[in-house]
Amino acid sequence: MEVSNFHSVVVVRCVKQPLDLRGKRFGRLLVLDKPPKRIGVRKSIGWDCLCNCGTKKSIISYFLTSGLVNSCGCLHREAAGQFKGYGEISGSFWTQIKGHSRGRVFTITIQEAWELFLEQNRQCAITGVELSFGTKEYVPKSNSRILGRTASLDRIDSTGGYVHSNVQWVHKRINMMKGTLTMNEFLDWCQRVTKWKFEVVRD
Repeated sequence: MEVSNFHSVVVVRCVKQPLDLRGKRFGRLLVLDKPPKRIGVRKSIGWDCLCNCGTKKSIISYFLTSGLVNSCGCLHREAAGQFKGYGEISGSFWTQIKGHSRGRVFTITIQEAWELFLEQNRQCAITGVELSFGTKEYVPKSNSRILGRTASLDRIDSTGGYVHSNVQWVHKRINMMKGTLTMNEFLDWCQRVTKWKFEVVRD
């Protein structure tokens, strides 16, 4: 409740506090232990949720409590037989990764890649930066586009193929910088850059 005094007139305004949904489960969704935030066009109260399939998604509070939403969307896709991805890795993104393999050995499965992503705690294997597969946004005349995708599947040994023991999830910019370098070569160049810039600044 807020109370204000203006020209001897007391105004009392009740401020409705949002329900605390942290730790509660709604269907396949578990509300994470994080404070609510404003989401959507109308800036409604929303909560970060973790779906049973491993997907993280922000859901409007009313949609949860009313039962309108009880999964990240995987439940509907599975029911319709349209789900071609695994976890947060879409079928189209996985096809794109395989297309960039350019004939190299490709034995890792999309399920193994998703499990590896979770094993890395959703973080870049080189920098520790949090990774994301992005969110889909509708765009008129072009159907949709993916925003905020930063996850990129890197070959640890660039001369090898896409096998489970030779891949890691990294930030897409790190993958671009690493290029065809080996991990040792890449880290060596990173150290050289850091050392040189530090010496220049110090001088």
